[in-house]
Amino acid sequence: MTKVQLNKDEFERLDFSESILIFHPPTFPISIFEIRIWGVTLLKNHDWQFSTCSDPLIDIKKEDQFVADFSKLSFVNVGSIKISAKPFDNDSQSGFFVNRITNTDIVLEKKWNGSFAKDLSQFQMACILDWPSGFCNLTVLCEKCEFSFDKNKLISVAEFCKKPSDYIPKALR
Repeated sequence: MTKVQLNKDEFERLDFSESILIFHPPTFPISIFEIRIWGVTLLKNHDWQFSTCSDPLIDIKKEDQFVADFSKLSFVNVGSIKISAKPFDNDSQSGFFVNRITNTDIVLEKKWNGSFAKDLSQFQMACILDWPSGFCNLTVLCEKCEFSFDKNKLISVAEFCKKPSDYIPKALR
């Protein structure tokens, strides 16, 4: 596994738009909050330098790279976590999300607060939530973040887009 310490700016070089988040609610106080996420895109950048990386052999200068596997995000010294989810309506012909009778989307939200230390950074991501299945926004306020992934599972985004079903596990479809 390649492990990368990410500051807030480096975290922005990850794209979660095709990702599926496996989320388990935390229990505070919490020093490390870990989540599993499938399908993270590492965005190309000619200045791709990490503050610390266990494997300096990552070269993402030609095109965006997709991790066609589960990765792990570890958030250290967490101050708060907030998640909001809009469940998908898989049975309806009328809309993409579950709606109220007033025709507005149902949004589920939860926030966990811990102790707030100085110099916490806000890490935000938008992706697909595994359950309840839907679109979600996750915000974590913490000291630092570590991203762990198998570099042998990196493929080009173009390759993934040709036939995503070759890469997405059946349990996540």
